Amino acid sequence: MTCELNAHEWRTYLRMVPTVSRADATATTFASFVIEDRRPGAVRI
Repeated sequence: MTCELNAHEWRTYLRMVPTVSRADATATTFASFVIEDRRPGAVRI
């Protein structure tokens, strides 16, 4: 999971790999969410 924050929003990216047994496994973004300033709740983007 990675997060990006600024004064207006919080973005979170859920990243996954197909196998943890390979160091060169390519990560893909499974889901992304944003929480905007003054708007309650996370929204999937």
